[in-house]
Amino acid sequence: MFVTTVMMVEVGVLVVEVVSVAVILAIVTDEGIGYRGKEEKRWGERGEGGGGREKKKKKKKKKKKKKKKKKKMKKMKKKKKKKKKKKKKKKKKKKKTERKIKRGSFKMTEPRSELFRYLRSG
Repeated sequence: MFVTTVMMVEVGVLVVEVVSVAVILAIVTDEGIGYRGKEEKRWGERGEGGGGREKKKKKKKKKKKKKKKKKKMKKMKKKKKKKKKKKKKKKKKKKKTERKIKRGSFKMTEPRSELFRYLRSG
C-alpha cells in the first residue's frame, strides 16, 4: 500500500515537471498553449513585431543602352521664312466719366466711387 502511494506521487511529480517544461517551451517558442497569432496581437504590445504591413522591395530598373544612329549626309536646303501677321490693336472705349473730365463738365454731384474708379484704372 505504502509503495504504491509513493509510486503514484513520483509519477505525479514527473507529470507536473513534463507539463511545466512543455508550457515553458510553448511560451518561449511562441507555439502551442502560449501562442497568440500575429493578427491577434493588439497595438501597444511588445514582443515580435507582427501586424504591420510588409513593404515590397522595389525592383531596380535596368537602363537600356541607346543605339547610336548613323548620320546620313543630307542636302542643304534653304528654308523659306514665314511672314508674321501683325495684330490690329482694338480701340478702348471711353467711359462717360472720362469724356466728362476731358470736357471739364465733371461735377462732384456724380458719385465719388465713379471718379475713383476712373482714376484707379489709369
